Amino acid sequence: MSQPDFVAALGAVFEDTPAIAQKVWDQRPFADQDDLPQKMVMIVNGLSQAEQISLIQSHPDLGSKAKMADASVEEQVEVGLDRLTSNECDRLTQRRWTSPRSCA
Repeated sequence: MSQPDFVAALGAVFEDTPAIAQKVWDQRPFADQDDLPQKMVMIVNGLSQAEQISLIQSHPDLGSKAKMADASVEEQVEVGLDRLTSNECDRLTQRRWTSPRSCA
């Protein structure tokens, strides 16, 4: 697979941050199916604190109706965050796991 194809395929793994896929490309070949995700996590762990905070802040709020990566939508649907009641949404907002605009 070419680097552009690799980055296109894996660039959204960490909230649409293709730079991580670009960096892991240089660490090929991967020993097995676990090696690639482990190396991607190592890259994230090696980011500066500011870069890690930026990555975390790019993750959609819990229960958000905002535009999200397909993987984020699937994660939230899987745990039922697409079916929150008003009370449940209020509880998430109060605990700061989401912003007040999310469950609208």
